[in-house]
Amino acid sequence: MILSYLLKPLNIVLTFCKWSAIVLTAIMLAVMVVQVFFRYVLNDSIVWAEELSTFMMMWVAFLVAPVLYRDRMNVAITMLLEKLPARLQQTLLMILEIAIIAVIVYFFFESLNVVKRGAMTKVSSVPINFFHVNLVVPFSMVVMFWVGLINLWEAFQNILANRKLEIGVTSSQGLE
Repeated sequence: MILSYLLKPLNIVLTFCKWSAIVLTAIMLAVMVVQVFFRYVLNDSIVWAEELSTFMMMWVAFLVAPVLYRDRMNVAITMLLEKLPARLQQTLLMILEIAIIAVIVYFFFESLNVVKRGAMTKVSSVPINFFHVNLVVPFSMVVMFWVGLINLWEAFQNILANRKLEIGVTSSQGLE
């Protein structure tokens, strides 16, 4: 019951992240194609293209991170974990989720410092400062914290239900 109240808005935020990343990737590709045309056909490079593409790549990475975390698409070696009993698997997953949440909280507070420092630094080729570029990092950490809490709750429910671990592609499934 509680989980459904948390999942609905989270899914909306994750959908926003996913589509924002898709749009930014398309814009980044367009900027790069225009830059190549200007550089090699017109022999006149666009000054801001590379820096803007780098910023968009950073935004894409941080927008996609919570989506991948929720879908459990992060790299995992589960050969030994798959052999354990269901309750032990889920208990180890809970411990891992707690560790991940602790790291996310640490990076959230560090990212606030980065955003604060970025407010005082101007980008040389684009009329913005690094504050705007770095805002995606704390946003991503908040969404990943939210995902981590839901993953932790699901692992707890799976311990009670004695369910086996289901993470991405397991070694027994292979890459089809």
